[in-house]
Amino acid sequence: MPNLERLPLVVCMLMCSIGSTACAPFLVFPGGALRGAPAPHAVEDWGATDEVEFVQIETRPDRPYSVQVYGVGAGDAFYIASQGWRGALGSPGRARWIDHLADDPRIRLRVGETIHALQAIRVDDRDEIDRVRQLFVAKYGEAAESWGFWRQDGDAGGSAEAFVYRLAPR
Repeated sequence: MPNLERLPLVVCMLMCSIGSTACAPFLVFPGGALRGAPAPHAVEDWGATDEVEFVQIETRPDRPYSVQVYGVGAGDAFYIASQGWRGALGSPGRARWIDHLADDPRIRLRVGETIHALQAIRVDDRDEIDRVRQLFVAKYGEAAESWGFWRQDGDAGGSAEAFVYRLAPR
């Protein structure tokens, strides 16, 4: 028979750990407003993010919604991308943050403990998308090729649901 004496302690520890991440996205679960120190100035070179696997983005300023995403820097531009579907949780439909950006392009990006106030500009130029694809593959490996961010209508397996964003200062 299991020892139930410690069950309240375990439950309390679990609830505290979940509560401490309530405002920030955790794994595949979205969060609310991001916390961190505001960036003192616009970034001129995002190269320092090469070693950062995930970044966090916050959309919808009136009711903050944040998620963890992959991203790459290229000089003074930072890029995020999505296929547009909620594949991580297996649910149908577009990723919510994409719909939020369609309504309001203001976005906050957290890298480490620094918050950058930016605007998201959807990239539709094939040459720029190809350069971003190469950056993602260089950073994340060949698996990034299969993520589907890069295919558009007319490509094999293409979909209008592929989204690439350049994040720029507001």
